[in-house]
Amino acid sequence: MTDKEIEKSISAFVPEAEKEQQDDPKTYLKGTVALVIGFAAQADRPNRMDRNLYKLLEQLSTESNELVLMNLCRRRRPAP
Repeated sequence: MTDKEIEKSISAFVPEAEKEQQDDPKTYLKGTVALVIGFAAQADRPNRMDRNLYKLLEQLSTESNELVLMNLCRRRRPAP
């Protein structure tokens, strides 16, 4: 799936009136990926997270969008 196809799929859920006020749909996708990486890091044993997730984490940490950065920095409660 290309970036354009992903963007089109995500934007289908945003009402037309709100589209001008919203961030780029890719931003929400990146924000969600940031959350998932955080949960993966929490669930994996120390130093055992997949290297591809580390690479994604590095890429997302260079984002300038506040939503993505906040999701990267969000503190998660330890798993029970």
